[in-house]
Amino acid sequence: MTDAIGAGSIPLSSLIVQTAGEKAEQNGETLATPENVNKVADQVDEQVAQAQQNQAQQQEAKRSLAVGVSAAQQQQELAEIYVEQSTGQEVENN
Repeated sequence: MTDAIGAGSIPLSSLIVQTAGEKAEQNGETLATPENVNKVADQVDEQVAQAQQNQAQQQEAKRSLAVGVSAAQQQQELAEIYVEQSTGQEVENN
């Protein structure tokens, strides 16, 4: 079986092919055709890419939310300063 140390340098598709071949040999079967293994490898690659894209979108949404909250807080503070300066009264923060 493939050792985990060397797995980092092997492309994902090659690792899948190798693992599928080893499993077929262990079972004495030849169920894993190269075409089937390639199809599965492509599906795994696609799922990994989709997961990475989703993660990037979530991070961007969090950044945008943080920027929006910060801008809203700053705008509120400026409005309070304006009201305090124009009325001479302190604004209560709720």
